[in-house]
This record gives sequence, structure tokens and C-alpha cells, in this order.
Amino acid sequence: MPQKAKRRLVRRYYAERYVLVTIISFALSVSLTRFFLNITGYPQIGGSQLHIAHVLWGGLLLFIGGLFPLIFANKRAFDLSAALSGVGVGLFIDEVGKFITRDYDYFFPAAAPIIYVFFLLILLVLLLLRRKKSEDLRASLFHVIERYEEILEGDLSKIEQEQMMRSLQSALALENNPQLTAIATDLLAYLKEQEQNLVPHQPDFLEKFAIAWLDLERKIFSREGFFKTLTFSWLGWGILTLTHPLFALLSVQSVVKFSGLLGSLLVSDLLAADLSITGIIRLAGEACGGLLLLAAALLSVRQRNVTAINAAIIGLVLMLAVFNIFMFYYDQFSAIFYAIIQFLLLFITIRYKKYLA
Repeated sequence: MPQKAKRRLVRRYYAERYVLVTIISFALSVSLTRFFLNITGYPQIGGSQLHIAHVLWGGLLLFIGGLFPLIFANKRAFDLSAALSGVGVGLFIDEVGKFITRDYDYFFPAAAPIIYVFFLLILLVLLLLRRKKSEDLRASLFHVIERYEEILEGDLSKIEQEQMMRSLQSALALENNPQLTAIATDLLAYLKEQEQNLVPHQPDFLEKFAIAWLDLERKIFSREGFFKTLTFSWLGWGILTLTHPLFALLSVQSVVKFSGLLGSLLVSDLLAADLSITGIIRLAGEACGGLLLLAAALLSVRQRNVTAINAAIIGLVLMLAVFNIFMFYYDQFSAIFYAIIQFLLLFITIRYKKYLA
């Protein structure tokens, strides 16, 4: 009697896509919820006793998102599940301040860092999924069978056929399991028979967006003055990042005063109340990130482009992964503005580095 094989978990072929959709919908959910509540004066659904908090809507969307892949087999169901789950968990975790305080304090300072760290953890999952690893035949069979939806829907393209065939052929060269080899051989034969039924490739919305973005990157990155523009971006953001803690510190000492939108972006009431060791880390960390960006701009001027790009990446990663946690504690959700700019600048810098390679 043959030994029963271990049922190891196999990552879905489109796992990276689903996690990316979850991250985007999560970030938009939290950001837009806080923005909407802030501009509308934090309205409540209910009466004097009844209060329907948005955490309930988040739980509902999470439940619906979890049901989709349990009921439907199409790829679209997983896309919807990822989007609904991201929005649902965003609405849920936005109220984390109420869950960790005795007096249900929605504005508890530690709430924003918890939400931000949760976002970083999901982002880490995405980065781990992007790491390429060799597939065995068992994983290749799972992926090909997952993509057989294209045949069932009648829209298998030449590109998709070749991708599936290459995956099976590469895994077959390394596999000696006769049962899996037989299944893979049959699937390969069937894919070859589909030659007459192939259709022009029709990318979906996310694929169209990715193609358009890559075309835009090539056009922008190939321009002669783009690296100068990127250098000026490092310089400008470095100066702002370096002076931001200075303005916050001057505000704490009542040397200068800011009001309105500028005040909400530059002033930290918590720093004014308590300049503790964490507050010093928040101020010093942001200043260090600004200095690294200024160093990157200086290295760029001296034609040390690769070193400049690496310095900018290190500075931005340190701010996003470490110092922003303290910034969110003191500046609360006004820090979203700074985090968005930092993420965009880091993304463009990394993409440009890959373009040069």
C-alpha cells in the first residue's frame, strides 16, 4: 500500500495579486474613514443609547469576503474577497483604540501605531510572496489547474498557454514521481491540443493597469532629466523631513505657533504635553531620515548615482519601517500624509533602480 503523501500547503498562483488588492483596499479604507469622520465631525448612526459603530460594518464585509471563495471558484470571486476583506479589516482595526482602553477611547495615541504596524506586516507578507522560488511538479500542477479556468471560460490566450506549458515542462525535468508525471503529461498534451482554440490575450483591469504603469515608467525613466528630478525630490523631501521635527520642537517650546491645516501637519499636541524618550526618538529619527535623503542628493550631484539611490532607499525604509511608528503615536493620523509621500518616493526610487539594472 503506497504511503500517503503529506498535504503541504501550496501558495496560489495569484496570491501576490490578492494580497496586493487587500493591502490597497485596507489602506484606502482606514485613510478615507478617518478623513470622512474628521471633515464631518465624527457623526454616529444610532440614538442616545444605540450606536452602530463602523467596526460592525467591517465585520460584515469580512464575513462576506470570507464567503466568496468558499462559495465560488472563479478568480473574480477571489478578487472580490480580497477587496472586501481589505475594506472590512480596515473598518475593524480603525476602532482598535476602543478595544485596548477601559474608557473606549477612539483617539488613544497607541491606536495609530498599531494600525500602521498591522499595515507593515501585511506589506511584509506581500514582499515575501514576491520572492521567486523554484516550484516542484506538485505546485506546478496546482497552479496550472488553477489557471485552467481560462480554458473553461473559453479565453485561453497564447501567452497563458505558453506560461502553463513552461511551468509543467520545467517541473517535469526535476520530478521522478510517476503519478504526478502522468498527470502533468496529460495536461501538457491537452494544452497543446488547444492551439486552434486560442484567443487574443485580454488583460483584466489590474493587468491593464500594470501594463499602463510599465509603459509610463519607461517613458518617464528614459527622459534625460528624470534623475535630476528624482534628486530634487530627495532634496526637497529631505529638507522638509529635517525641518519638520524642528518646527514641532519649536512649537513645543512655544517659540512659533501654527494653526489650521499647517498646524495639523507640523504641530504635535502630545509632544507639547510630554517630550519623553519616545518623543526624542520620533524627532531624531525623522531628522536622520532627512539627513540620509540630503546625503543621497549630494551623492547624486557628485555623479555617484548608485550610491545615491541606495542611500535614499535606506533613509526612506528606515523612516517607513521604524521611525514612522513613533511619528504616528505623536502626530496621529496627520502622519498618513507623510507616509504616503514616503511610500511613493521609495516606490519610484526602487523602480528606477530596477530600470537602470
